[in-house]
Amino acid sequence: TARVSSKSMQVPPKTARVASKGVQVPPKTARVASKSVQVAPKTARVAHFTRRSTEFSPRTASFDPIPNLTEDFHKMNDRDRRRYEMLQRVNQFGLDNTTDFAPASVGALQFAVITARLAEADTKGAAQQAGFSQSKSTFDSKATIRGDLLEDMGDISRTARSMEAAFDGIADLFRMPSNRTDQNVLASARAFFTNSEEHETDFIAYGMSASFRDDLNTTADNFETSFGPTGTATDAHVAATAEIAEAIRLGTAAVQILDGVVRNKYASNTGKLSAWTSASHVEKDPKKAKPPTP
Repeated sequence: TARVSSKSMQVPPKTARVASKGVQVPPKTARVASKSVQVAPKTARVAHFTRRSTEFSPRTASFDPIPNLTEDFHKMNDRDRRRYEMLQRVNQFGLDNTTDFAPASVGALQFAVITARLAEADTKGAAQQAGFSQSKSTFDSKATIRGDLLEDMGDISRTARSMEAAFDGIADLFRMPSNRTDQNVLASARAFFTNSEEHETDFIAYGMSASFRDDLNTTADNFETSFGPTGTATDAHVAATAEIAEAIRLGTAAVQILDGVVRNKYASNTGKLSAWTSASHVEKDPKKAKPPTP
């Protein structure tokens, strides 16, 4: 009986071993979970990069953005450009087939409209380019004056910090503005000029130029004066861009009228119809690429 009892007592260890094998499953599951968890750090890194890319230091964020004027800035967009090229092809089609349309006919009149609208777009294009060049020049000039003004203010602010031990609170009067829009920079410069009057001799004693206040005021005046020309120059080439778009729109409307006239005229002429279809065709806007699936 004791031996039987002994054998029966051996069963729990086997069971225990089976249980032990069964226990091995959670670690595998845990390892799989661990692999899937690794995605989170990658995602977190992307999110961290995105967050950082949208953050700006107060100094950077405070500046008014100066337009990055490139050759394509405020010029015809892609859709207008494609329509403009279509109008050129249609105009050439009309020139090649002038004798097929009587001078006072609907077809002849609409071809004349297209010719006129193309000439208008070309003229406005020249004005647009002139406005673009002027705008770029005035923005460059304004940026230079702004830099000079900030430099003058920086010299005063730095000197005021050196004077703080002898003149308690003076550094607070000449702190550089944290929000550096054009208007705030100008207002701060005016305040620097006013507040420095009482301590003019002290600033000079600390190494500032004897004309530092006059220099500051002159640069501030020049900066304020630059506000007008930049706006005027921008308005000029923006207006020209809008006028080009309007000329193209009116020319395109004439093509729509011509489409029925030309197709009726050349109903039995396959070659002419094919040439017209090719000339009056406007390519569709390219489809935007779909964002990758996360």
